[in-house]
Amino acid sequence: SNRAISDSYEANMLRGLTKLLKFRYHTESCADPSYGEKSFGDIPAVREVRKLHKDANRRQVLSPRSSDEKLKWLNWDEYLGVIKAIRDDLLHEICCYEKVENDSLNSTVQKPKRKRRINDHKILDADNTSVSTCKKSFSPAQRRIATKYQGYLILAFLACVPDRQRTFRELEIGKNFLKDETINSWTIKHGPNDYKTGSTYGDRPPLVLSSDLTPAIDDFLFRWRPCLVPNGEHF
Repeated sequence: SNRAISDSYEANMLRGLTKLLKFRYHTESCADPSYGEKSFGDIPAVREVRKLHKDANRRQVLSPRSSDEKLKWLNWDEYLGVIKAIRDDLLHEICCYEKVENDSLNSTVQKPKRKRRINDHKILDADNTSVSTCKKSFSPAQRRIATKYQGYLILAFLACVPDRQRTFRELEIGKNFLKDETINSWTIKHGPNDYKTGSTYGDRPPLVLSSDLTPAIDDFLFRWRPCLVPNGEHF
């Protein structure tokens, strides 16, 4: 449903417009506050916006919220339902992709070999120098599945480890994202330099992801992550 602008947002916008108008007319105003005159009181545009701002401030004190706060939150079962729905959609797309690939292979007729140029994907660093070359071109379907797979796993990680978003944005394979073979689970390991109170508390205990996710993580890293042609070790 549509919602109207909130009174507090209106007041904030008008306060910003007032400052903008003061900047615009700062060389044209002759009002002198030292003689009891209000600053910029001789600028009609400033007077009118101030009037609107005062009215918006008065209204925002008693005005109800413009949106229902309850609609902004998911309960735990709803969040798990979102993860399951995304997983089911991902598995369906992988199944369709594999079927198309198998049908394509089965219908291929042996043809004389001919030379074919491989479409190289070059990844450049900030200096425009080639840092790696991928000799395999990936289809749009593969890249779409890889992106969707990545998103699904991030949401699933949050269900296991409700940590800050920076934790997942900065996951690096082999550095702070490690596989513990003894428990067959992937873990997130933070050292003293990975969070602002590290100098006080040192290493954080490893954050262990559910072993139920291990096959999916392994599958993504081995089969689908290369489709995104990564230029580093970030997950």
